[in-house]
Amino acid sequence: MSEILILKSDFDDYEKFYIDHMQMDNVKTFGYLRTLNRFFKAIGIIWTKYFQLPLASIWYGKWKKKLGQYSTIILFDRILGWKIVDYIKKKNPKCRIIIWYWNSGKPPIPSKYQGICEGWSFDEKECQKFGYKYNIQFSFRDLKRVEMPIKQDCFFVGMDKGRYPILSKIQQIFDKYDISSKICVIKDKSSVGNKKVYCAPLNYCDVLNEVQSSKCIIDITKNGQCGETLRVLEAIFFEKKLITTDKNIVTKPYYKKNNIFILGIDNEIELKKFIDSPYDRLDNTIIQNYSFEKWIENFKVNDER
Repeated sequence: MSEILILKSDFDDYEKFYIDHMQMDNVKTFGYLRTLNRFFKAIGIIWTKYFQLPLASIWYGKWKKKLGQYSTIILFDRILGWKIVDYIKKKNPKCRIIIWYWNSGKPPIPSKYQGICEGWSFDEKECQKFGYKYNIQFSFRDLKRVEMPIKQDCFFVGMDKGRYPILSKIQQIFDKYDISSKICVIKDKSSVGNKKVYCAPLNYCDVLNEVQSSKCIIDITKNGQCGETLRVLEAIFFEKKLITTDKNIVTKPYYKKNNIFILGIDNEIELKKFIDSPYDRLDNTIIQNYSFEKWIENFKVNDER
């Protein structure tokens, strides 16, 4: 496995943060589309993804000029229409194409492309359901850790995705036990009710500052999801405690009862004590097993087999 190309959406600050950090000597990462302002980028997405109009490649980024040098191309699941696979294969017939599902619940690979693309996911249930190969969810070893004063006990930020009612109940528990929190729910198509309860999106550097100035991160998983969210990874890499609805987390190598409180299993009376108790540090080898470098290596190991 020599040169690797990773393509993903870069429509917001969060996506751009990941693109900037997903670079190695033999790994190049780009947004799907060429550099454009938000208006023209939106047109490019509509053109290539939703209407799948001819000449889609006029919107593709500068990565298209050197497609022949890559042995492996990884496409993140916000793919710009499946015609991009046809384009890549035409320009580089021998390359290995991986579709990385780092979100659960996305449409599976169409039958036309199942012999051309490999499906990979962090969600073990979806791997079983669709025949995908498993890889870890990942974060970055070079995330800058800064000693910051603690502003709140618990922090959550994320799209609604139907989670607002659960977060409201969690807030009631926090109020009951005098636990401070900052809960930022961003409105999406699942949102209902008073829009005043929703927050404007935060850029990812601000999110990481909030993580570092909190004792705990709140993690609400989707129904049926079986795999780590990025909030779990943030907790691991920044050595923060985690409050989660994921009952399967007890099977994970990083699970420690002192660090992870499972809503619906652990006794809420103990929640304040859990938050205020010291963090139980993980062995460094466990942390490294969820790094970007390990994620890349896992693709390589499978390829060599």
